[in-house]
Amino acid sequence: KAGGDKLFGSVTNIDIAEALEKAGHAIDRKFITSGTVKRTGKYTASVRLHRSVIVDLAYEIVAEQ
Repeated sequence: KAGGDKLFGSVTNIDIAEALEKAGHAIDRKFITSGTVKRTGKYTASVRLHRSVIVDLAYEIVAEQ
């Protein structure tokens, strides 16, 4: 939930891992690097799939209606 563009709480690696799991991709939160997000908007997280494979994952935070 958000008030304007500011979130009540924050979005963390745990939240991103849960969203990926709902989409059918089981990624451990330890392999996701995104920082803490406290505003709505577009962001990028780095996901380590293998020792030598790191993927940038674009995601967007939107307010609930």
